[in-house]
Amino acid sequence: MLHRLIRVVVLAISIAAALALVFAPTTASAAPAAATIRVAPQAQLVNGGVIVTVTYTCLDNSGFGNEVISKDGFSSGADFLATCDNRSHTVDLFNPGPYTPGIAPVFAHVQSFSGISRADTNVQVTIK
Repeated sequence: MLHRLIRVVVLAISIAAALALVFAPTTASAAPAAATIRVAPQAQLVNGGVIVTVTYTCLDNSGFGNEVISKDGFSSGADFLATCDNRSHTVDLFNPGPYTPGIAPVFAHVQSFSGISRADTNVQVTIK
């Protein structure tokens, strides 16, 4: 059930992002303004899940982000509201699940609500 809910949330965010891009006003530049996202190399194993630390920057006031971690056939994710002020911000995101120590892939995304700036990353983290 949780896995299905996560899929629905990720799908909803993807649809919202696509709609934001479709309805965003056009500008002289075809490429979005710079945004960055980085996932810390270690995730912290805690009771009931794992905490993934994400650092991001984006433009245009506010936006959203998400990350998904997978290990041993199980995936969970977390969403966050992003402050898009071209400054670096760090969030610790709790991902519920039966995680164990080891290596796990993480996908992370941040985007302004207007779609003017966005960034994605896929990395491997060590769960400790």
